[in-house]
Amino acid sequence: MFKHAYILYIDSIPHSVEYANECADSCRQHGLIPHLISGHTNLSYTDVCEKYGFRQHPWRLDKSLEDFPGSFDRIASVDAGHIDIWKKIIESGEPGIVLEHKAIVKGPIDVGIDDGDIVHFGPRILNLHDYDYPLDADQALIPVDQWEGVHAYGITPGTAQQLLDYLTKYGYIDSTDPMLAFRNTFDLKMYTVDPPPIVVVNGNRKSTYTPTQVSAFWNSYHSPQFLKNMKPGTQIAPVRQIVAEDRSYDKHASTFEHIFEPLESRKNEVLVVNSRTGYEALKIGNRLLYNDDSSMVVLMAQDVAPQVRFNLYFCWHYTKVQTAIVDNSSVVLRGGVQDPDVRYDVIYYCARGSFENSLADAIICWNLLRDEGILIIEGVDREVVDNLRLLLPSGKTGGVSWLPTTGTSIIHK
Repeated sequence: MFKHAYILYIDSIPHSVEYANECADSCRQHGLIPHLISGHTNLSYTDVCEKYGFRQHPWRLDKSLEDFPGSFDRIASVDAGHIDIWKKIIESGEPGIVLEHKAIVKGPIDVGIDDGDIVHFGPRILNLHDYDYPLDADQALIPVDQWEGVHAYGITPGTAQQLLDYLTKYGYIDSTDPMLAFRNTFDLKMYTVDPPPIVVVNGNRKSTYTPTQVSAFWNSYHSPQFLKNMKPGTQIAPVRQIVAEDRSYDKHASTFEHIFEPLESRKNEVLVVNSRTGYEALKIGNRLLYNDDSSMVVLMAQDVAPQVRFNLYFCWHYTKVQTAIVDNSSVVLRGGVQDPDVRYDVIYYCARGSFENSLADAIICWNLLRDEGILIIEGVDREVVDNLRLLLPSGKTGGVSWLPTTGTSIIHK
């Protein structure tokens, strides 16, 4: 169970001090011991890496320079405050709740979690009284795939150590908000609580790090009891989450994990062909792009491009992903074969069209593989795979796995 709450605020900004004190009062009202932690305002991405001994990523520095100059450094200062709190949770030996200053505790905390879990306690609301915690409610932990914002979450000392170990091993690859929430880079078991005992008030409260001082207003999930206890007529934040009706990739997730595990730490060049929603590319990118020099190209049709690009934003390593709209993937693939420098370690081909086209594309994909590469063909009949094996050079296949549930085959070169 949670007893301690760590409130991140900026002691040099009057409105931040005001919010933090209100947050602390709400903690006391519901049996939590508040600890006010003053954060940072002037640390750059490089400063944070040096302060905590994290490896820098060249592509992260490039991203910082290209997109919204200065914003990544402001966010890095916020991240440093979270890292300081993780260390305090480790030192305490007890689970802790991390609260950003605009959070307000509305009800008791009656849930506990294990190492490797994170619980996000509540969503964003516009005004303080838009939501009331229901009296005598029974709290339930609800598994979720992603969350919006790190304004109110709870972790154990073991999980806090896991976060630090990850950043030490792989480097400071993204901001705390996406890593812990909507990308779940740390691959934690993620939960929320219904009804939410904590909310963050964004409508009439200023942000301390955005240039406009306006906070984001969206959520990734609205639990039933949250919606039920919102006051009629109040504005509810829109939902932003992965949009993919076809998640057939997940049916064989354990098989793919086993295949990809030996590849995770090395440089990989990955190609995804005919991505339908970006979901399979998102999952592959999460596993195979850890190395600084890894990259992924995703080919997609015009009609699905907005959805593919939206979903890929949630990839743990999204800055290493390139997308391209192609009218005819077969033409692009044939052109790639002509260039000996264009070769891939892993190709995921989503079949489209006739048997003949699928077989022809599969052969081209095979020729685009490096030695010991892996070709995954999804959405084909067994006949395509059998014919492909007959057409490939004898002794060149390192093994073929057929996954009948989704018509997927895995061929090692």
